[in-house]
Amino acid sequence: MAEETTPRDPFSVTIRTIRTSIRDAISSVYEVDELIEVPIDEAPPVEDADLATPVALSLAKELDENPRELAETIVEESDLDDVVFVEKAWVEDPGFINLKFDRSQYAALTLRSIFYYGEEYGSLDLGMGRPVILEHTSANPNGPLHIGHGRNAVIGDILARCMVFTNYGVEVQYYVNDMGKQIAMLAWKYIKEGRPEVPESEKPDEFFGKLYTEAAREIEEDPELEEVVERFLRSYERYLVEEESRAERIADAFQTVVEECLRGHIQTLERLRVAHDRFVYESEFARDALEIVEKLLDMGVAEEREDGAVVVDLEDYGIDKELVLTRSDGTTLYTTRDIAYHLWKLGRATFVVDVLGADHKLAVEQLRAVLDMLEENPDRIDVVFYEFIRLPEGSMSTRKGRYVTLDEFLEEAKERALEKMKAAGVAEELSDEEREKIAEEIAIGAVRFAIARVSPNKPIEFDWDEALDFRRGGPFIQYAYARAKSILRKADEEVNRFDAAYLDDDHSFELILKMSKFPRHVVQCVRKRRPDILAEYAYDLAKAFHTFYEEVPVLHVEEDEIRKARLKLVEAFTIVAENLMNLLGIPTLERM
Repeated sequence: MAEETTPRDPFSVTIRTIRTSIRDAISSVYEVDELIEVPIDEAPPVEDADLATPVALSLAKELDENPRELAETIVEESDLDDVVFVEKAWVEDPGFINLKFDRSQYAALTLRSIFYYGEEYGSLDLGMGRPVILEHTSANPNGPLHIGHGRNAVIGDILARCMVFTNYGVEVQYYVNDMGKQIAMLAWKYIKEGRPEVPESEKPDEFFGKLYTEAAREIEEDPELEEVVERFLRSYERYLVEEESRAERIADAFQTVVEECLRGHIQTLERLRVAHDRFVYESEFARDALEIVEKLLDMGVAEEREDGAVVVDLEDYGIDKELVLTRSDGTTLYTTRDIAYHLWKLGRATFVVDVLGADHKLAVEQLRAVLDMLEENPDRIDVVFYEFIRLPEGSMSTRKGRYVTLDEFLEEAKERALEKMKAAGVAEELSDEEREKIAEEIAIGAVRFAIARVSPNKPIEFDWDEALDFRRGGPFIQYAYARAKSILRKADEEVNRFDAAYLDDDHSFELILKMSKFPRHVVQCVRKRRPDILAEYAYDLAKAFHTFYEEVPVLHVEEDEIRKARLKLVEAFTIVAENLMNLLGIPTLERM
């Protein structure tokens, strides 16, 4: 079976064929200068129609024709009846062209594509191997990750998985903020407490998070300590830029607390099934940042104030607030080092994707403006902003020590998953250890899906019951996969040849049609940087399978040919579902 005759994207290929047929029909009768737009309605209200197009309605005024007569002319002049996947085409008032698929032909095409490409089904060559740097999570290493960081990580991880799947050369980076004031506070407290060891019973990020909270409280009670922390920060930057040996003790404290916190972050992210290819440290750009400041001064776009601070005016970019590049003591700020980091990234990638909280919008505008001043194209930076997660339990504030950690959140999800399993009678025959493992994977799937299915630009009001619902949440998708695997195990039969003509019932064809659209949803997710598109598709696909499972018998069918065709349909679903769940980072479960 040649790849040329087996489309990677059966639905889009079919739509293109239909559009071409309609355009050719119009051009053969009417003089139309521009390329004709042929909109397709994939859920037409007309019974028995799989697709419809209002193209005649939009063209009727331009061509001075009656819409219905124009539609009938298009159908008569087209070769739609000869298009191999179209059974019939007809017109409905006031001028809609309706299309019905040839179900056996379309089913054969879709299943052929799924079985031919297997674990690559759904993957199109969008990236052509072009290098991309995708940065996500990048939390301050001064305490545990909270659930807001979890949303950042899940969005970034799904986008990275999808971009790798579509042949982008993705490097996933975690930008480690290892030299800001918060880290200076933690390093100061660490030295003050005699450089304590992390207890074996405690995660390192939790341990240092407590130290940070104590430091914040002490500084709040004694504001003079602010100057001590500032001296720590200045000493560390001099150590990085000038290699001042007197600051080695302070530098070691900075590096120790950062590495220990980061170790805890990695443990949490691994549990959430999130990985990074490279950890890049802010301190690596301390010298580069100073060079950028000098360049902007030489260009005349930055100026030194009377107090010694260097600023740049961004009014020409519609930004009223001037950007401070260095403090009066000559030390750089996070933003200055971030400019250096982005220049470094742009020198190594075709484009850059950043996943950031919505509170970073001004900082990104400032970054783009300075990059433009430096004659670097800011459009090569694509930022995915996300809103925050709200829980009934309350707000999150790392500085004051009142927040819900991501570890606590995942543990809560696991405990609730165990309760749901018990109530639903799931996995009762398994050992406690096996049930714990399944509960963990249900919890991770539930959390990732609940985060993914909401558009990044909308806040999440997290609902435990909905997230862990076996009829609506992540477990709903896992359960569909487990059901399909159960059918195949019970059948214990390898089917090599089958006739797709036996898959013409409504429920089977609805599942086939949904599976044929998988590649297109992957493309939309990548191009729009919206994991919710793929998550919502996953829910719809699982729903179609559950309906098929409940309405269409597979194992207990007398006719052997029907049984074989339905078994192959179930097998095809497991391929698509596994590819889809891998992209979403949802664990696949053979049994539930």
